[in-house]
Amino acid sequence: MEVANFLRDADLSLFSNNRDLEYDVEKLGVDPGRTHVFANGIPEAFLNLNFEPTPEAEDSVIRIAWVATYIPRKGIHYSVPALNKILARYPQVEVSFIMGTGCPEAQVYADFEPSVHYRIRVVPHYQHETIPELLRGHHIKLFPTLCEGFSVALIDAIACGLAPVTTTTPGPMEVVRDGDNGILVPPRDSQAIEQAVECLITDRPYLEKLRRNAYATAQKYSWHRIARDNLAFYEAALSHKRGTK
Repeated sequence: MEVANFLRDADLSLFSNNRDLEYDVEKLGVDPGRTHVFANGIPEAFLNLNFEPTPEAEDSVIRIAWVATYIPRKGIHYSVPALNKILARYPQVEVSFIMGTGCPEAQVYADFEPSVHYRIRVVPHYQHETIPELLRGHHIKLFPTLCEGFSVALIDAIACGLAPVTTTTPGPMEVVRDGDNGILVPPRDSQAIEQAVECLITDRPYLEKLRRNAYATAQKYSWHRIARDNLAFYEAALSHKRGTK
């Protein structure tokens, strides 16, 4: 009740996704005229990176990147079974786990069949500015998160030219349009993850289309643009408050 009262009395409320905004308007009675959705941005160095075309030969390597902590909330219980099947079925597929922090390397390898370990790379720690280098040569961003307000890691990856396979959770749905700049799958659905990844591996023109559209989408997330938009929200709210007084 205290939070609801605070939001109803606020001159401006900013939300990281539309679903959260709609909930507060419909369930808590927040004035929709004093609400906005804001995005997070990416460094200018991540914009307009060199785009490497998708390899066309069926036996050429396709690399999948996991850029997230290796925890249940990010969907590991559903992605690991799917990736085990994909790696067993497609010898040209490699997977990189770029985790930052989360768990020891040995835990990741233990979740996969020993026969595919040589096609798995684990990066337990990294600096954010090294993301473009770490993702060079990758084509698919796997992000089967179970709950996400907004994901900067998703924007980072598509800025590097990766096609996202992610879930129909609020944050990713602010960015990904199914079949246009990525593939959306239901949360907690290992089979859907497997099918989506397989579709991209076996249909290189489709993968190329999604990658290019995702890359174009990422260019809209400049911190300068995000800051300018947020400043406009504050100025409009302040102008409205002065006018009412």
